[in-house]
Amino acid sequence: MVLQYFKWVCLAGIVWISGSCNSDTGSGTRIADGHLTHHLPLEDMDSSLVPFIPKGYELIWYKEADIDLDDLSELIMVLVQTDEQDQSDSEHGRPALRLFQIITRDKNGREVIRVLNKNVIECIDCSGPNGDAFKGITTRSNGFDIEFEIMNEQYWKEIKSFDYDTARHTWILISDHFINYKSEDPSNPNATLTIGYEETLTPEDFGTISIQDFNIYNPGRR
Repeated sequence: MVLQYFKWVCLAGIVWISGSCNSDTGSGTRIADGHLTHHLPLEDMDSSLVPFIPKGYELIWYKEADIDLDDLSELIMVLVQTDEQDQSDSEHGRPALRLFQIITRDKNGREVIRVLNKNVIECIDCSGPNGDAFKGITTRSNGFDIEFEIMNEQYWKEIKSFDYDTARHTWILISDHFINYKSEDPSNPNATLTIGYEETLTPEDFGTISIQDFNIYNPGRR
């Protein structure tokens, strides 16, 4: 089963952002070192997980947690093209799209893809020379927060929060929180940062957007 696979991954010592494999809250596991993506060979993965990793993709982040109030664990996965660093060219409108998936179990206990969207996670070079802004996903019992952050020449953070809507049976964007920081001494990487600008958008600003329809590249949104 997938759960057994993820326990094996934890024991294998793959790098953690924070939290633990058995935690229902906190960040999940990022399998990355800068722009160099590390992944487990397919033969080392649980057989039930392999079908959800398309050919030419590899796993860079995952978390198993209950995010829809049903007391059962869902699996969130972020996958990238194996050559995304070479292929992505956001400056000319050709980002290498990252694959965001939520996998659940049906009434027979079989894993099924509930959400598949290539426009949820910002591309590797979408923040230019400042690096990969994707930091991870924090889970809650009724949803999750997707976090992006740059803290070098620029200083900003953005958190996109989705809550589970029991009537619609999906996750809805309920908050888009952006913070721009100012450095007291830009030449000092350890200088104190203060908030220069902060904004939170809600459905009153952007309407009802499900995780299936969310598009981070839509120019009508941030």
